[in-house]
Amino acid sequence: MFVTETHCHTRELSACGRASAEAMIEAAYCAGLDALIITDHHVVFPQEELRRLADQLGAHDLVILSGFEAATYRDGEFYGDFLVLGADHASSRCEPEELVEAVHDAGGALVAAHPCRWGTGPNEEVLQLGVDGVEVLNGNNSDSENALAQHLAVNGGLPTTGGSDAHRTEQVGRYVTVLERRIAHISEFIAELRAGRVRPAIGEDVLRTAQPRRMR
Repeated sequence: MFVTETHCHTRELSACGRASAEAMIEAAYCAGLDALIITDHHVVFPQEELRRLADQLGAHDLVILSGFEAATYRDGEFYGDFLVLGADHASSRCEPEELVEAVHDAGGALVAAHPCRWGTGPNEEVLQLGVDGVEVLNGNNSDSENALAQHLAVNGGLPTTGGSDAHRTEQVGRYVTVLERRIAHISEFIAELRAGRVRPAIGEDVLRTAQPRRMR
C-alpha cells in the first residue's frame, strides 16, 4: 500500500494557500504519507525546489511530485477544475476540450477535481471529455457532493482518487489516494491511474497504522 496526497496548495503559488511548501511537506511527512503531489492553481511548483525543501527537512523517503489545478471556461463561463499531471506547460483558463487535448498530447493525465461541488449534480458531459480519473473524495466538499462525484465516476467507468484539497497544514492527508505499488515519478503515478490501480480513502483509515514520524 502506497498512500498519496494528490491535491494540495501552497501560499507561494496559490492565492488561497495558507501554508508554505515547506510546511506542507513537513505535515505530509509527519502524517506518515508516502507521497505528496503539490497542485497549485494554474502553475507548477518547480520539482527540484520541492525536493530541495524535503531533503533540507530530512524527509528523504517522502516522494515529492508536482502538477497543477487548471480552471476551464466555455463561452466565457466557468466550466470546471482539473488536476493536471505530467503536462507542466499546458494552459489553464482555456476550454476543457483544449486542455484535455494539450495534456494528452504531452503524455500527461487529467483528473476531474471536485466535479460536483456546490450541489450541481453529476455533469455527464465530463465523461465525454476523455479525462483519466475523477476525484470522488475532496476535503472541501460535503459528503453529498462527494457521493455525487462517486456516482459520476461509476457511471463513466473511470478510476477514482481522493485528495484533501489542502490549503493548511492540518488538512494534509484528510483524503488520500492509495496505490498498489510504490512510485517515484509522476509518469508512474499516471500509469497506475490509467491502469485503475488507485483508490480513494479517508486518511485516518489508512494512516493510523503508519509509524509516526518527526522531523529531525
